[in-house]
Amino acid sequence: MEHEHVLSALTRKRAELAGEIRAIEKRYTRVTRDLEHLDNTLRLFDPDAKPETIKPRTKRQQPSRFGPGEMTRAVITVLRESEAPLTIREIAERLGEAMGLDMSTTKAASQVVANVRAALARPHDGLPGEKDGKEPMRYHVV
Repeated sequence: MEHEHVLSALTRKRAELAGEIRAIEKRYTRVTRDLEHLDNTLRLFDPDAKPETIKPRTKRQQPSRFGPGEMTRAVITVLRESEAPLTIREIAERLGEAMGLDMSTTKAASQVVANVRAALARPHDGLPGEKDGKEPMRYHVV
């Protein structure tokens, strides 16, 4: 057949999507059942309760650019490559640049700064900070 490799790839992709749909349907069934049980429990405590009037709330998840421990490793790598101690904001700028983020937006900059601050808040051997007068804390790797 002339297009055998294309048909093979399309068949694999279709099987993958069909499997995804099946998993979503199973989760939907399980969550629907859990909701029914919760509604029944609410009615046990308050027979006049109308759970269907409770407004649904969506839990938002922000995609993480870093897996567990990756942010800390990235921060330490930036500090190792630096010739001088850096502030949290300077570290965040270098990481944002490396990740291809537009650090001119407040949201992106704030998120990266918060992640760097959290990574540095955990104790690490060989990662001291220096404080020079009123300037912000500067970090370097020993």
